[in-house]
Amino acid sequence: MSGYEYTDANFGKEYILNGLSSMPGGFFIYRADWDKEEILYANQALLDMFECADNREFHEVTGGTFRGIVHPDDYQRVEAEIRYQINSSEDNFDKVDYRIITGSGRVVNIEDFGRYIEDPWEGPLFYVFVSEVKEPIVSHDLMNNGADIGAYSYENTPMEDALSHAIRAVSILNYENDFEIAMNTMIKELSNYIHAEYFYVLGKEEGRETFGTTFELYLNPADQVSKRIKHLDPDHAVRKDVYIHRENDYLFAVTSELKMSDPDMYRMLADVNAQNILQVPIYDCGEKIGFLGVMNTDRRSVQLYRDMLSVVSYSIAARITIEKLKKGVAAL
Repeated sequence: MSGYEYTDANFGKEYILNGLSSMPGGFFIYRADWDKEEILYANQALLDMFECADNREFHEVTGGTFRGIVHPDDYQRVEAEIRYQINSSEDNFDKVDYRIITGSGRVVNIEDFGRYIEDPWEGPLFYVFVSEVKEPIVSHDLMNNGADIGAYSYENTPMEDALSHAIRAVSILNYENDFEIAMNTMIKELSNYIHAEYFYVLGKEEGRETFGTTFELYLNPADQVSKRIKHLDPDHAVRKDVYIHRENDYLFAVTSELKMSDPDMYRMLADVNAQNILQVPIYDCGEKIGFLGVMNTDRRSVQLYRDMLSVVSYSIAARITIEKLKKGVAAL
């Protein structure tokens, strides 16, 4: 036998635990049961990351579960991403980013590298390494309204970042079982990249040929309900693109520019306090069944946001089709 047994060294438990505690980053193991997700081991660096003095404090902060580690607003997205990546990876690896809330209440952004393992004694487990990443950069006054909107800033190009968030939104739609949770979490994921005050999905109104708001997200709590769209005529939902002056199967309109050219559209947007609106259609077998859109967005990024929304709209249509099939099967 060779004297170089790096991968099969016979060290004692204390040596291994000391090594894990000395790692330059957080490390933990938790049960991959997609339910309780109990933490079985956490090293000292992870406790330090959560600003916890000991195991008792760490348990109080996290509840001793992976769900308790992840910021509640990020959890559904993170779970969907992990499921998607594990199912797509031959080696069962995943890489996700999310926020945590430390014992002092501080919000920290971390990067998570995990691997799913079928342990012969403990069953399915996740082995996870985490490290802190840079804080999000806050952009100011994007639409001349004084709003502060957080956006992650990495070295990627804008298109790469947009595609990354679009893929996350799609993975949420594909892997979250609950339809309403999937739709609401998908919209939250879009809001992590798209600078806008209001995000919405329009669907067919019951008993009508018009569209109305079915899912929505306000980034300005003072605007609650004020932007909700009702009874939008389908022929009016896709109009001339006022900003870049060409006909498209999507809508981008600046409210102030419509007062003379399109009074009906102007009144509709003014009634919901929209400075501008960007939306793309959702198709099911060639039929327009809804719209995905945002209001009061950064007009400099309209084409990038349009492409991002269009990618996600296809997955929304697919998910709606799946929900219809589920209802059909349940009715048999």
